[in-house]
Amino acid sequence: MRGMQKPDDQEMPSDEVVRFERIASDIAGPFPTSVNKNKYILVIRDYFSKLTEIYSMPDMRAGTVAYILFRAWVKRYGCPVEIHSDQGRQYESAVFRELCQLLKINKTRTTPLHPRSDGMIERMNRTVNDVLSKYIKKHQKDWDENLASFVMAYNGTPHESTAITPHCMIYGRAMSFPLNLMTETVSDDNEEDFIF
Repeated sequence: MRGMQKPDDQEMPSDEVVRFERIASDIAGPFPTSVNKNKYILVIRDYFSKLTEIYSMPDMRAGTVAYILFRAWVKRYGCPVEIHSDQGRQYESAVFRELCQLLKINKTRTTPLHPRSDGMIERMNRTVNDVLSKYIKKHQKDWDENLASFVMAYNGTPHESTAITPHCMIYGRAMSFPLNLMTETVSDDNEEDFIF
């Protein structure tokens, strides 16, 4: 069976915090307008596992953000108990508040005096901006089509705070990258040494 070997001196995080219970969200951009007319990205991250999803958007209106949160995140991972964001007008809008009320999501936010107080999502945005700035050329118009590859690589890399990949934190096994499948680098060691 494929899996990820248990780290020797690392433990899985406590069940006191439940995966997908608390998420953070932020918007980055504008980036050069893509062929698909996207200029912004919505970053959503799970506090427990550090699993991150990034969605391209044509604008950063409240309706767009609420639609993507529901259609892409909630439909895949379920309703979080809490969502944390900055005080951007998208997150403070009636549309977003209504969505949170409807789904019974507690909305928390950074304070005006410390707008950068959510370091986790801000660090993720810096990482994304750094990668995209190196990747996007002046006239490149397909950056949004390559976000999934970045997300796959990020979620398949051990996180510095857990020493475990976000993917393994959620699914209990190592991610099978296309290269792993072609070269068969994922071993089939003793099942007792794996987390499932």
